Amino acid sequence: MKTYILRIYRYKKGKPHNLVGLVEEVGTKGSRGFTNLEELWEIINSPIPPLSSRYKRVIGVLV
Repeated sequence: MKTYILRIYRYKKGKPHNLVGLVEEVGTKGSRGFTNLEELWEIINSPIPPLSSRYKRVIGVLV
């Protein structure tokens, strides 16, 4: 299961689709910005990369 840190910087009252913020996946570097609810949904529901690519990414950081 993925765990995220979600930072919402702006939203319009009465219009929940108008969000602006950042999403950071716990245990990874960097964050991704979003400007509406659809973009946030795409980030959170992105597929988990195969184990081999996650392993290569970790090795690349350590070397």
